[in-house]
Amino acid sequence: MSFSDQLLNKYQNLFTKATTHQFTTELCQGTLPDNKLLLYLIQDLKFFQVGIRLTCKLASLCDDDESQIKLAKQIGFFANNENDYFQICIKDLSSKVALDQSILLPQVETYVAYLKNLLKSNNYSYGQLVTAHYLMEEVYLKWANDAIENNTIPSDIEWKHKEWIDLHSGEGFSNWVKFLKDEVDRVGDETCEQIFVDMCKLEFEFFDACYKHLE
Repeated sequence: MSFSDQLLNKYQNLFTKATTHQFTTELCQGTLPDNKLLLYLIQDLKFFQVGIRLTCKLASLCDDDESQIKLAKQIGFFANNENDYFQICIKDLSSKVALDQSILLPQVETYVAYLKNLLKSNNYSYGQLVTAHYLMEEVYLKWANDAIENNTIPSDIEWKHKEWIDLHSGEGFSNWVKFLKDEVDRVGDETCEQIFVDMCKLEFEFFDACYKHLE
């Protein structure tokens, strides 16, 4: 069993908790209320901006030329495709929902602070950082693929939901997650395990905070 699969198997309950939250279930069903989606996107954009910087650091630390090029290409994709979705969707939802866009939920603030520590500290290895990246992306691939495979996405689902699903599924994103998984298997060791656990918990708390804040 590969190192990444060992982590997924050992912490299956935590991973499942992060990938089966009601937030993503309703998003994939097209029933997630606009105010919850807008709140989530505002929070995720703050997270996204730190994530881009962290991916740049990951690329700078990579010890393999071919892998480094793949990381650099993915940074460009994030800066274009995914960032466009944030801009378009937040603008559209903001015309329908009144919400303070400066809000930062405590759970999200904790997550962002965790990522900033990974970014600014020189105490983390490439293996530890790639494990963090892998877990983040594997969570998104899992909930999106489960919805596709279980045929729970309505054929008439609105763009604001469908596009977010499409960005986290399909061949391109699946190949990106596989690349990260392969990198974890290539360089990961026991020092990566706690980061995997932390990230599972932080991903769940992110979804949970965004879903429950406006109830």
